[in-house]
Amino acid sequence: GEALYLRDEEDGAFWSPLPGPAPQPVRYEVRHGFGYSRYRCVSQGLEQDTWLFVPREDPVKIIRIQLRNVSGQPRRLSLFSYARLVLGVLPGDYAADLVIEQDATTGALLAKNHNREFSGRIAFAAVAMPDGASVHVSGDRASFVGHHGSPAQPAALERDEALNGRLGAGLDPCFALQITLQLEPGATVECAFLLGEAENREEARRLVNRYRQEGAIAAALAEVQTFWRDRLSAVRIQTPSPALDLMVNGWLAYQTLSCR
Repeated sequence: GEALYLRDEEDGAFWSPLPGPAPQPVRYEVRHGFGYSRYRCVSQGLEQDTWLFVPREDPVKIIRIQLRNVSGQPRRLSLFSYARLVLGVLPGDYAADLVIEQDATTGALLAKNHNREFSGRIAFAAVAMPDGASVHVSGDRASFVGHHGSPAQPAALERDEALNGRLGAGLDPCFALQITLQLEPGATVECAFLLGEAENREEARRLVNRYRQEGAIAAALAEVQTFWRDRLSAVRIQTPSPALDLMVNGWLAYQTLSCR
């Protein structure tokens, strides 16, 4: 239901900076830490470093992506984020009621939840991007994935054009965002996608603006890492089994506290 993509705007080649759904035939390094996951690879002349985490207090998932151009040539690239909207138990439960719109203040994509006790809350997706980048959007999953299509081969990425900007009601709903940027040889760029939920529009705007501030995402990640390091160091064991020590000194408590 969620995917990330990179596309070279010169030759149209596209791929995922994660091991799916459109992976490159290269080695991916995947690290799951306390409070975050990190994915790294080198392909298509680009070093790609992706962090996924959720801040301590705010209901927003942050996907932080860093790209470094090691190709020796200027690159014109697009980064895509795609999320299918369910906002219920099954994809068809509330799809007909969802209206995808773009907030005039922040440019974020918004959808109002109609799912019983969550009714009235706002799902949102937005970008935190560098100066000089442009953003395009779509709320139409059918046009993004394509007729009988798949996230492994989305139709929108095969077309040599920007996302179509189609929003409104009566769609097979999704949040699709595209950042287009220029990356010089040896240069590094960092940007982020935000996917979250808020009580109302004002709260959604506050969250988007908060994580667009300089240094806010790095500070939120450091806070998460510090919190889990302190929390999980409270109980330590030492036994003749290093494997047992590794599991008990952190991982088992982390699984229990974070997931259950």
